[in-house]
Formats: sequence, C-alpha cells, structure tokens
Amino acid sequence: MQLTEKIEQHVVYKIKDSETFKNAPTSRGLLQYLYEATKRGEHLKEAVIELEFF
Repeated sequence: MQLTEKIEQHVVYKIKDSETFKNAPTSRGLLQYLYEATKRGEHLKEAVIELEFF
C-alpha cells in the first residue's frame, strides 16, 4: 500500500502533535525538516542536516 502525500502529512502532523513531541520544539522541527527534505529527494547526510537545520 502506497501512502498519498495527504496521508503522509497527516501522519507527520499526528506525530508532531503527540505528547512526546508536543513540548519538544527542536524534535518537531527536525521531523518536519527531514520529512520535507525526503519529499524533495535530497540526499541526507549528518553533516548536511547539521549545517542546514542546526
């Protein structure tokens, strides 16, 4: 089963709105960054994430 973009966005929203992520703005931002970068097909490496996100 392939997820549609709308379902993927909903899953990311639900995770970001969970009790675990609700009070963790850095983790919420990182999750959103990783999701968007993956959707754009970017090659994610630790150094790139560090420079672009942090």
